[in-house]
Amino acid sequence: ANLSGANLTNANLPKALLSGADLSHARLSGADLSGADLSGANFSDADLSGATWPDGRICGAGSLGECKKGAAASDRPNTGRGSRSGSRMGTGF
Repeated sequence: ANLSGANLTNANLPKALLSGADLSHARLSGADLSGADLSGANFSDADLSGATWPDGRICGAGSLGECKKGAAASDRPNTGRGSRSGSRMGTGF
């Protein structure tokens, strides 16, 4: 699939089949990619800040083209307002 430059900010994509997809220059900040198949996908210059990676990691701020260390979903503060609440910032890695 060619999703180059697509605005997928806060998209709900758990378990999506995106193997081999072109996601270059896409905006995926805050997107939920938990359990997604991203094998062979192109993330060149894609904004992944705050995105939930297939393994549950939250990409740190400034994640451009790759998921940089952020907080694991279990590391986020539980504010009691649902699973999407709380900080998406890194925990000082």
